Amino acid sequence: MVSLKELIMNLIFDGIVFRHHPIGGVARYFNEILTRMSAMDDEFKFTFMSPWELTKMVWLEDVAKSIIKVPPFSRLTHKIEPFRRIGEELETFSARCMSGIGNDAIWHSTYNTIPQVWPGMKVVTIHDLIYEIFPHLYPGPLGDKVRSGQRRAAETADAIICISETTRRDVLNFYDVDEKSTHVTYLGVTDNFKNDYKCGTRENADNPFILFVGERKGYKNFSCLLDAFSKWEKRDEIKLIAVGKPWDCEEETYIKDNGISKRVEAISSISDDELSGLYAASEAVVHTSLYEGFGFPIVEAMAKGSKLVASDIPTTREIAGDIPIYFDQNDSISLIDALTMAVEKQLSEKEINDIKKHAFQYNWDNTAMETIKVYKSL
Repeated sequence: MVSLKELIMNLIFDGIVFRHHPIGGVARYFNEILTRMSAMDDEFKFTFMSPWELTKMVWLEDVAKSIIKVPPFSRLTHKIEPFRRIGEELETFSARCMSGIGNDAIWHSTYNTIPQVWPGMKVVTIHDLIYEIFPHLYPGPLGDKVRSGQRRAAETADAIICISETTRRDVLNFYDVDEKSTHVTYLGVTDNFKNDYKCGTRENADNPFILFVGERKGYKNFSCLLDAFSKWEKRDEIKLIAVGKPWDCEEETYIKDNGISKRVEAISSISDDELSGLYAASEAVVHTSLYEGFGFPIVEAMAKGSKLVASDIPTTREIAGDIPIYFDQNDSISLIDALTMAVEKQLSEKEINDIKKHAFQYNWDNTAMETIKVYKSL
């Protein structure tokens, strides 16, 4: 068995997620664990395959042994099958040649990109199986491409990191993999949400409001909240704030038709500190999703001691336990009852501290340490 020092010196991460989803939760995951794994051990220096067109990432330069600018072969061939796969393999081959990495290197895929030919061990992190569970939301060639890529990544990996037991069960249910190759490493809550910052943004803290955070389309089920809010007897007393993208045309039409234009607000381009303040100032945080791999808004809200209203799904039960007020995600009346219960409920100081304590068990240092254990197990 090689030492941890020898092992971690031979890690290579592709940077494909920073090309396709540079802002989302997956990019945050790799940002957090790579930074922490490097801080935990001075010898932890990895090789990072940076897509050619990526702008400079200062945090990466501080922790990576080397950063390889990979020629954009896949960008030139991604619309043409089977040349797309050839382009991806050329990127992998060129990165390996440029890095001088040997046959004992561990490849950690950032977004279901396991090379066809790789002499060392292969690791993939699977965050959720949304494309498998809701195929009707992701039809056509693009959806098929993601599904086939994730299946292949899981079934050819030597280790599969899952971000919750729920995701792990889904992986075992949908894919032909050895249960022993699966590992659960929970995600964490960032330090911004652990402080005592209580101010809101745009003076929203001065007006009672419930809060929704994140994407709203499809399985996120935000339409259930809009429907419930439009019928809620307390809508004239309490606003709804959604942090995320601006309203789309369908949402704007629904909001106008139901006479709630002055009672709802979409906020974009918000800092983590401002979001932290909104969590703390809200009457309740509402999470309506039909499915999640983990659920960042859940742990962020708990870290602020916020009251939670959440759809009754396995992941939230796993992550938050009995803390939220649950509702039937397919029933807006159930959500209305849960909203009323939440805003009328008063939390004691002990209850708030217990909620925060529960959230703080999800921390990125643990994620990093558990990830290192996965590498050592190979």
